[in-house]
Amino acid sequence: MNYTSYNDFLKSFDIPEKIEYSEYKSKLKLLAKYGETYEEAKLFVEWANESELWTDELIEDFCQRCYDVFVVSPEMFLQNWYDSHIKQTARQNISGITPCESNGVIDGSKKVEYGRIIKNLFWEDVYSTYTTNSMGLPTTYEVLKKCVEYPFIYRMWKQPSSQKFVAKDKKLNSSLFGILRGASSKASIFNPNTAGYIISNILKSEKLFTPCLGWASYLIGSFSANVKHYVGVDVIPHVVDKCNQLCEEHTSNPFIGDDLKFDFYCCPSEQLDKRHDFIEKYKGYFDSVFFSPPYFDLEVYNGGEQSIESFPNYQDWLKGYWEETVKICYEVLEKGGTFSFVIVPQYQSKKETIYIGDDLSNISKKYFTESGVKQIQWKTQTSLDVAKSGKQKESGNSERLYLFTK
Repeated sequence: MNYTSYNDFLKSFDIPEKIEYSEYKSKLKLLAKYGETYEEAKLFVEWANESELWTDELIEDFCQRCYDVFVVSPEMFLQNWYDSHIKQTARQNISGITPCESNGVIDGSKKVEYGRIIKNLFWEDVYSTYTTNSMGLPTTYEVLKKCVEYPFIYRMWKQPSSQKFVAKDKKLNSSLFGILRGASSKASIFNPNTAGYIISNILKSEKLFTPCLGWASYLIGSFSANVKHYVGVDVIPHVVDKCNQLCEEHTSNPFIGDDLKFDFYCCPSEQLDKRHDFIEKYKGYFDSVFFSPPYFDLEVYNGGEQSIESFPNYQDWLKGYWEETVKICYEVLEKGGTFSFVIVPQYQSKKETIYIGDDLSNISKKYFTESGVKQIQWKTQTSLDVAKSGKQKESGNSERLYLFTK
């Protein structure tokens, strides 16, 4: 398995030749929205001169700080980001499943550091994903790339209260990164520990089918469960490839001695039977189905045959993507098997509130018997995070685990 090193990460940035400070200051612009070009953006000095909060002294100090960080030492800035968000450390190594349920509520923040391996393997995908209800916020990768490649500064970093964090200092940069995490678009990641707990303790699965791979989080969680055969599907080719590599690495480890069987398909889940005779091959085979399906139009992923591209209308998506996937799951589940998925009850789309939890559940009830609903409480978000994600939360940042029986 090829994990992302700092040098790998650095190759994704085209750091230009250094320019003089005076030129940088005169060209520095504010990155304010997703996809904004340099030509469209506003000059920082012009903007600051129009604001009562910015004195000439503050403007000079801020521009000098930006120059030192993004022109003089961009590699140091990127190294700090890599170390804080992508680099694997011993603390993030996954070892077993930590219990995370109390009074019927699953705590998704337990061992949240286990998600670091996902960010390492798929960092560019995760940090390049645009959330459509993000108030136009740029992606995390877009901010990092434009700040070191162009005379750009992110608008969320321009406040006088945050300018001190623009410095060649890892501790100060961590505060800058905190602002970026809460105010930029990126993909959500399912905690592998949470997935492992659900698979092992709630589903008690040995033969598991996941109609999407969730950036490999369900697979990684299953490594610590009692799964004997894992079958997964995804539309992004390199996600499928890396899941295969993870399994090969896992099963070849002499200290594990695992006899896990695994099969992966690069295919839209609703097309599995047409393209791979999936029902004939796995008729009544699996004891469990588990996944967190796409939120229709909320997150825009790059690569593969995305369901939103095949079914851009929500009602068509429910019928063409969701119901067809549910039908296949029904056929390949054994009698008494569990069909389960994780989703929020509702979220704010670009045009309307979508009650996606009820919609997916009601279609599932046409084929399965509902057996329960559990709440998953994730790490607390700021109000800006919630507005960005567009997910209407019941209590902080939570989702529901819907459970059905065949």
